[in-house]
Amino acid sequence: MNTTWYRDSSKRRSLFRTSLLIFLFFSIMQITTWIPLRYWKIWGGGNFVDIGQLLHWGDCYSEYGIQVYGDVTSKTLGYCGGYIYPRQVIQIIDLLNLVRIDIQFLGFIMLLLLSLILAYILQNLQKRNIASILIVICPPTMLIADRANVDILITLFALFAAFALNRSHFYISVILLFFTVLIKFYTLPTLLIFFLYAKNVKKKLFLVLITIFAFVLIRKDLAFVSNLLGNENERQFGINVWSSYLYDYNFFKPYASYLTLIDYLIFFLCICSVLYYQDYKKFSLVKIGQTLDIEKNAVFTLFATVSITVFVAGTSVDYRLLLLIIPTSALIGNSFFVPISKDLLVLLLICLWLTFPSGGLEPLGDLAVEILVVILTLIMVGILKSYLRSMNVFRRIRN
Repeated sequence: MNTTWYRDSSKRRSLFRTSLLIFLFFSIMQITTWIPLRYWKIWGGGNFVDIGQLLHWGDCYSEYGIQVYGDVTSKTLGYCGGYIYPRQVIQIIDLLNLVRIDIQFLGFIMLLLLSLILAYILQNLQKRNIASILIVICPPTMLIADRANVDILITLFALFAAFALNRSHFYISVILLFFTVLIKFYTLPTLLIFFLYAKNVKKKLFLVLITIFAFVLIRKDLAFVSNLLGNENERQFGINVWSSYLYDYNFFKPYASYLTLIDYLIFFLCICSVLYYQDYKKFSLVKIGQTLDIEKNAVFTLFATVSITVFVAGTSVDYRLLLLIIPTSALIGNSFFVPISKDLLVLLLICLWLTFPSGGLEPLGDLAVEILVVILTLIMVGILKSYLRSMNVFRRIRN
């Protein structure tokens, strides 16, 4: 994915024009109460519910402290429970008294930021206008816009981190990702993947210290959250989605402890299908990963890592497919993947339109997600293999 758009005035103008058009579309949807989402019965109510809930938790923190990690239905907490993110976010909201900020104002700011992100993504689709429109109006995109979820901020920070890497600002990039970890947990592995970019001892030491510091800050909160996460597969995607589907049937409930085997079996079959496909197309994803210039493809590396993480965790709701759009579009715009770019685009659109809600076709969307994650994983294996070889790890093991 191109991270040098800021050097090209024509691309900058195109980016801002596209983002304004997308923002106008989202604004009309907000004013008209998101008719498509109401049809799909996933409308959040029109008041940017996720950012509003986050501000509510920030207000609750001043009175209940870490009890906000309690049961969401607890009346003794005044319905302030159910918080599932690092406490630093609500501490800042409480400290700066951000609850006084108008939710509608914050919501439209989030819509503008999301529009910029989408405009940047669409640059990689090489004027595939119909596909671009389908990505903007798909259920996951409109859902994250309607709810103004904080994942928009995480995505933006991660993109800025990639831009910083592209300009050799390693320390700025690490700090930006550190802030994303304090917003939500799932970006922590991206700090580990930054060892690919730490070219000297000083950078490695800085990265180790930041990673340890981040883990120390969120360690206790992770323990609280693990007790709150449920098994609501309706809007989730991930490696455990198949066992979640089967658990809905009474016949399978006595075998619940064995259902995870189905998850891993299907994942294994997806790996086999991708390996067969690349053999048919006469190319190797692992070998491409080994030759990929990670300095120029920082966006792909970071977002592929995040996508794989949330897939393995199995707790991602459908709007987080935004994170999967970014590395996939990076592949579509990469010259190495021209022979399969159309197939990747079709897979991506299936992911976006046949996950929840799709009238019973959700398994097809989940399967497409799994195949895309396998593709990202094989490329990342190649990248890591190249890194280990550069560090002479294999030679040391042989000796």
